[in-house]
Amino acid sequence: MGFSQTLHLYHLLLLLPLFITIVIYARYLKHNRRIFVVFRMVSIVFLILFLLGLQFNYSAKKTMTIFVADLSASTGYKVDEIEDFITDSMAYADEKDAVGILTFGGDTQVNNSPDEVIHFDGFETVVNRDFTNISSALIYADALFETGYKKRIVLITDGYENVGDSTEFLKSVVGKDLGFVIKTIDMGEFAEVQISDVHVPTEVSENQKLDVSVDVYSNVETDGVIQVYANNEVTFTKEVSLEIGMNQFVYGDQVDGLGLVSYTVEIIPELDTFSDNNRLSAFTKVSNKPYVLMVYDDASKGDYLVTLLSDYVTIERMHTDNLVENTESLIGYVGVILVDVSAEHMSEDFMTHLQELVQYQGKGLLVTGGDNSYGPGGYFETPLEAILPVDMTIEPKEETPNLGLVLVIDKSGSMTAGQYGVSKLELAKEAAIRGTEVLEENDQLGVIAFDDTVKWVIEMTQVDDKAALQDIIATIVPGGGTTIKPSLQAAVEALVETDTKLKHIILLTDGQAEQTGYDMLLDQMAASDITISTVAVGVGSDQNLLKMLAERGNGRYYLTDEFSNIPTIFAKEAFIAGEKYLNNIIFTPIYQDYSDIMSGITTVPTLDGYVSTKIKPLAKLILKSTEEDPILASWQYGLGRTVAWTSDVDGLWSTNWLNHPAGTQMFQNIFGWMIQSDINRTYDVATSYKDGLGQIKISGEELLNLNVDYIDGTILSPEGTFSEIQLEATAPGQYEGSFEPSGEGVYLVEASMVVSGETVNISNGIMIGYSPEYDFSLQYPLTADKIALLSGGVIATKPSEVFSSKVPSVSGTYDLSQLCLWITLIAFLLEIIFRKTSILYKASQVIHHTIENRKNRTIDNTGVTTKPKSHATDLLARKKKRRD
Repeated sequence: MGFSQTLHLYHLLLLLPLFITIVIYARYLKHNRRIFVVFRMVSIVFLILFLLGLQFNYSAKKTMTIFVADLSASTGYKVDEIEDFITDSMAYADEKDAVGILTFGGDTQVNNSPDEVIHFDGFETVVNRDFTNISSALIYADALFETGYKKRIVLITDGYENVGDSTEFLKSVVGKDLGFVIKTIDMGEFAEVQISDVHVPTEVSENQKLDVSVDVYSNVETDGVIQVYANNEVTFTKEVSLEIGMNQFVYGDQVDGLGLVSYTVEIIPELDTFSDNNRLSAFTKVSNKPYVLMVYDDASKGDYLVTLLSDYVTIERMHTDNLVENTESLIGYVGVILVDVSAEHMSEDFMTHLQELVQYQGKGLLVTGGDNSYGPGGYFETPLEAILPVDMTIEPKEETPNLGLVLVIDKSGSMTAGQYGVSKLELAKEAAIRGTEVLEENDQLGVIAFDDTVKWVIEMTQVDDKAALQDIIATIVPGGGTTIKPSLQAAVEALVETDTKLKHIILLTDGQAEQTGYDMLLDQMAASDITISTVAVGVGSDQNLLKMLAERGNGRYYLTDEFSNIPTIFAKEAFIAGEKYLNNIIFTPIYQDYSDIMSGITTVPTLDGYVSTKIKPLAKLILKSTEEDPILASWQYGLGRTVAWTSDVDGLWSTNWLNHPAGTQMFQNIFGWMIQSDINRTYDVATSYKDGLGQIKISGEELLNLNVDYIDGTILSPEGTFSEIQLEATAPGQYEGSFEPSGEGVYLVEASMVVSGETVNISNGIMIGYSPEYDFSLQYPLTADKIALLSGGVIATKPSEVFSSKVPSVSGTYDLSQLCLWITLIAFLLEIIFRKTSILYKASQVIHHTIENRKNRTIDNTGVTTKPKSHATDLLARKKKRRD
């Protein structure tokens, strides 16, 4: 027992109120009110004890032991051994022991909360096995100890610490009331081969030769195979013999692209334990003339741009048949040109990857016009339309001819087949619905669904309620066989009676039908100016028949095995048939809005035509036609920039333009604006990988006046997925950010900021190697002897040594001052209650008279007890005595 306050002589003065209270209330002793004095004395005494801070001193009798078990990857195959050690150790615990169990890797988890009775049947927690953070685990364990126990930590680890530094904690244990026991996990002998480092130059020039230097560590003599990947393509393979220690190999390469080139080296050894450390990457930055990808359908298109821009960029031409549908195939280009390319020849995946690279990686995009681009090219409601500064929907013009369109759709049983759970018929219905989207109110639509019979789903009607028509189309269900001719005959007869200037049929089928007997029908179509386009779905369709119908019907023939292309084809056909997109007129473009693209241009030549589009609200309309349609438009899309040129670049409409200095200057300006120059020469970009996080720091003098709290950025992972990042201001002219990588490889970083009114991009890369948990060449574990020396702890070689190890005594105090305060308050309240009520007085009177009666009871000489005086008699006697 003790006090938290140091006692002085003046503390004794606090007892004066107690004696004063006794004196004041002494007179109540004659009136049986001693209880008030008692309550007052109690409240004063305990108030004094509260003010002095009454404490109870104790010495702990029980011990709390916390096992801290390393479950990182390097000890992964020793888990059973660790579990057995803990289980066997707990058998030596007695009733005075409480036990808790923590597990850790990169993080720390509670497997069993500290308790005097626990049931341990093995580890149930899951930790981040890619790292070992001993320091964090020990701090966590220290925080779990409860008051009133002696404390013991049992650390079970192989000592391969790679996050944090446990040295300071271990040193702090010395002299503390904490026992420390170390049980090391012996890794034993194991064969291990790892790639320790990959060296490439930081920056190279285009077509420059470079060396890829590889350091391979091995603790055993073995053979293996080295493979080198450049941007995920194998460029080198070699059989090697590894000696014990560090082995170095050098591979020569020549870069022929632009931007960041990643090199990944893989070793495939005959003897090895961990395969996680057999791959490692590095990257180099290739500068000089940027590479631009030109995509075309027709090999004769785009020559003018190739010649015009050859001094500024290297253009790589690629046919749509050769497009690769992944992000890596596009990452080396600073921009993409689509030269009159139809969306039906580009997959949805390719367009999506292109959209992501423009939005998140700052790539540029130029789309040129022609009868295979924009609306006629099927860009409607595709990722490509989303990127561009113009919409495919256009404002109707008074002179635009109206269209009569009949969709003839095969609904035979074979149309129920499909891919990924979507039938050809469902896609055909979606295509029909997409086709209605581009029709105007003055157009007319009919839909025939045929098998071996003809069924009008929608008879020829005005397109004034698209939603209702689309609901009807969605009700088409599959039927039986395939008969084409009667359905075509019905469509032609309906269009002959239709009062529209344009008349068109779209026929879709996946099967075989009548191969003869169409001559009279085709003659009738020609005489009535009815055209037909055909869509063959799959190689099982009658391609020869469908080609013949399209050629003689002055339409277009499509063969598609990609079922997802069908809606695009229908939308394109609806655009083409309505002739709402082509403008074959001679005009001089009108300058609408200022742009750097028109820098140095004072006059412009005439054009002979263009493709109609509509400017988007936030886009910049640079040149327009006399009909207010966009001719040249641009905008910022995410980090990238896109340009729409709705005329052509091959002389169909642009002969005068291409032969004029203004045309040459404009296309050069387009690329200067679209590609965006590299500004890393002005700003310093530093990247690193630490404690499981990729870290980016951007700094530079020009950032001092940026006046923003953060810079937006994106991360492109090796898997081709994008994520967002914010670089926050950490100092004047300095911004930093971090991200958690999803795996190994090179991560490409793009940051965007506005400097002097212009959006500029910063690009760099971060190499994320395998976890340091698997780096056995450079790590030196914390040995048991070192841990014992730092902490003053003991090494346990057997389970019996854990609970028999000495634990420092632990003493402490319990604070009783709050209890004293409560007693003071209760005593004080009881005194007030009894004072204000008669309960205490009546109770004291009853008790007093009971005692008096017992005293006055006498026994006569005969041994008979005399009757005591009554209370009334006693009162009368007292009054008489006072009178006398």
